[in-house]
Amino acid sequence: MKRVGILSLTLLSLGAVGCSRTKVVPHNEAHMSGSSFLQSSVTVKAGQPVKFIDGPEVEHKLVVGTDGKLASVDGAPSQLTDSAGMAINPGQEIDVVFNTPGTYPVTCTIHPSMQISVTVTQ
Repeated sequence: MKRVGILSLTLLSLGAVGCSRTKVVPHNEAHMSGSSFLQSSVTVKAGQPVKFIDGPEVEHKLVVGTDGKLASVDGAPSQLTDSAGMAINPGQEIDVVFNTPGTYPVTCTIHPSMQISVTVTQ
């Protein structure tokens, strides 16, 4: 019985020290929580989608631009060029394909300080 106890304690201590629960976010995902993006930028190849993932808290309306305002950016995906913004509801995920290389600022019309930069390479 003593050996089982020692083995159990050893396994528990190894599990507590040796395991990490750090989540690795794929490079093509833009996560939102509350009124902010969780990362400041994402990079994809032309023709690949960026997956915009909303948390469970609030709705967002995304456009290409800064400070909550739509900007005219050549090559931007049509979903992000409407002044009403691309609505994304709590818990929803939307793929947006960026076909043209370049750098695209994306903002939320509801939360003007919410910004992310999407870089599209060849």
